[in-house]
Amino acid sequence: RTVQDYLGQKDLNRLQRVFTDGLKLNDLQAVYYSSLNLKDLDIKESADLCSKLQTLYEESKLNAYEKDFYLIGSSKNLLCKEKLPEEFLGKVYSSFKSTPSSSQEIFYRVVSHKLLGVQIEEQNSSKFLKILQELLKKDDSIVSLGYAFHVASELGGVQTFVADRVEDAIVQADEVDGKMLQFEGGLSITALVVTGIIRVTNIFKKTIPLDSEQAVK
Repeated sequence: RTVQDYLGQKDLNRLQRVFTDGLKLNDLQAVYYSSLNLKDLDIKESADLCSKLQTLYEESKLNAYEKDFYLIGSSKNLLCKEKLPEEFLGKVYSSFKSTPSSSQEIFYRVVSHKLLGVQIEEQNSSKFLKILQELLKKDDSIVSLGYAFHVASELGGVQTFVADRVEDAIVQADEVDGKMLQFEGGLSITALVVTGIIRVTNIFKKTIPLDSEQAVK
């Protein structure tokens, strides 16, 4: 959600127009983020979108675990009356039995279950944290670390091996025009990493290793 202390009313109005336009795109991800951030959704427009979600899901080129999340989230945001297909839900629930291949996949599987109101059992949390630890040994790219921070925040536990990687992530930030810091991949990746760092350091009571100038940038 937008922080009004940092953006004026004109900025907020412009963003609302962006989200309104996003609902008109035949894109499941755009529908999810637009419906998540719009203040007031037209009932008829919401109903029309609900009827299109399954088609948008089937046409999406995203990874299965990504579009599973966006379908669940969009349905919830739009207050769809139609229940998600049992076959689809069964596939989502059984996904915990397979071994994820990336921190991104773990993240989407976890948050999808949470959106469905499913309590993640401790044995599954422990399993995913162990897998995550092994995955980071093979891939500690900034994207992998960004999703890892969010996974650790969602699952919690006593293990802090992810929070201990915060400094490793921050040193990968590039300075742009001497005015800002961002990570390779642009604003979306920077947002992923920064919000993940804030979440994981808060949960594990660690200080963010940034000086005041870096924080501003």
